[in-house]
Amino acid sequence: MSGIIDGILSSPLFDLVPFRLSIVDKEYNVVAANRRFEEAFGDFEGKKCYDTCKHLAEPCTKCKMQQVFETGQVRVSDETTVTRTGFSTHIIVHFSPIKDENGEVAYVLEMSSDVSDNSHWLKEYNMLFEKVPNYITVIDKDFRIIRSNAKFRETFGNKIGTHCYEVYKKKKHKCANCPAVLTFDEDVDNISTQIGVTSAGDKTNYIVQTIPINKKNGEVDLVMEIAQDITEINKLQEQLSTVHDFYSALIHHVSDAIIAIDKKGKTKIMNPAAKELFGWSSSRKPPLNKLLTMLPQEFLVDADENGIIASKTETQVISNNSTGIPVILDAFELSTKKDILGRVGFFKDMRKKILQGFQMYESEKAIAESKYLAHVSKKISHNFQSIETLLENTEINPDLKKALESMKHDISSMCEVNCSNSYFTLASPNLILEDIISQYDNIERYDIPSAQPIYLKSDLFRNSIKKILNIPEQIKYITAYEEKNNYKIRIEFELTDNCNQFDNEMHFLDAARIIKYFAGDIQCQKTDKSSLFTITLNKKYLEHIASKEFEEGNY
Repeated sequence: MSGIIDGILSSPLFDLVPFRLSIVDKEYNVVAANRRFEEAFGDFEGKKCYDTCKHLAEPCTKCKMQQVFETGQVRVSDETTVTRTGFSTHIIVHFSPIKDENGEVAYVLEMSSDVSDNSHWLKEYNMLFEKVPNYITVIDKDFRIIRSNAKFRETFGNKIGTHCYEVYKKKKHKCANCPAVLTFDEDVDNISTQIGVTSAGDKTNYIVQTIPINKKNGEVDLVMEIAQDITEINKLQEQLSTVHDFYSALIHHVSDAIIAIDKKGKTKIMNPAAKELFGWSSSRKPPLNKLLTMLPQEFLVDADENGIIASKTETQVISNNSTGIPVILDAFELSTKKDILGRVGFFKDMRKKILQGFQMYESEKAIAESKYLAHVSKKISHNFQSIETLLENTEINPDLKKALESMKHDISSMCEVNCSNSYFTLASPNLILEDIISQYDNIERYDIPSAQPIYLKSDLFRNSIKKILNIPEQIKYITAYEEKNNYKIRIEFELTDNCNQFDNEMHFLDAARIIKYFAGDIQCQKTDKSSLFTITLNKKYLEHIASKEFEEGNY
């Protein structure tokens, strides 16, 4: 063994360094090695390096040791070796020249380090870099892409060496709000929302985070950009925003008043129609304690198994100025499969409808009176003509002639009387029955229940019922009672030969129109010998008609 090698082996460092050391001559013979090398690869004496380290019969195809012999320069190689136990390891080998007295490279010192663990992590890192479902690029200080992952290449193309803004956004200049600029300048992570253009020309939205990953001379040299595609999320947000705007406009413009509260009683929706109905002028929605004074009890009851709270329910709300307002209520519970969210009510203002009902009644009444008067006029005209025919008879008795002339004068005077509209008076509903019953002492009597006085167009009701019962001796009985918040009046009378069928039908039609527009109903059951009329009057509507607002003509 030469003096050069002896000198190296004599140094205690040869066995103390934490590396595998071996000395190889030009024929690939391992002439010396330290303890770590021998522990890893076993006995080396008389063996070639490629046989000792890799169990090969020939030199490695990419062996860099010959380059060291030829150039005298250090070389580094990434190699895979096989230990004496047959285990494959990943090593980094430094090939350093050992020169003789003449300056010629006589031997090569191989210094290897086992990086098997590091290689494993590097492999996993590269796999993560490539397969992660995000866009990843590494850019230099010129904003050129020096590495990109598979997701980025699929979406934007393989553009190594191209400026990131050219690839991401198809621009020719750096972005005004580029997050990488701050990362390069201040060595900090940065996050930004961006809009890019794919290689197919499609718009894409993404959130990008920039991270400093390498420094030179104290300055950030490389930045990694990690971008998450949020295009589909943005599309969903836009769709949800469109749906929200649609329903908001619908709720805002619908004519019915809508109030929705959550399960804690907080008012979530109060549309303009509801503000107008309840007289609510504040920009803030009413709190629960205020709502409880305004909403009807029917809105506050528990929902049924189908989630319905109220359906086409006639009730009354109280406005902000304590005025009662008649409404039709539909309400139901708002819920998901697992939780109750709250409840919503739809309130239809009935004030205009009631007013229209009265106006329609007046019109219908005028038509009915016109038809009735036409019928009466026809009878009067016939009788008048008969009287005139008798008066033309010269042989008529003077006393009879005088009586006929007086009758003719009375008929003429009667025809000149103008019909006037009925007027309003105050009355208890009982007075209507009492007034009728008092005229017929010979019929069977029933007790009339007590009732609070209310305001009614009593003339209309009295006259309409009297017209139905215009032949007193026909009445069999009259009774009145309350049933489910309604007044009910039952009247039965006999049909006789003296009953004028046309008159009764006209009176029934007239009465039915009156009762209908007071939110009531009239039913008639006929047999061969009698008719039974059942009149139903809605108690709440009668109470509403009694309100001060109606009396003062605010409708």
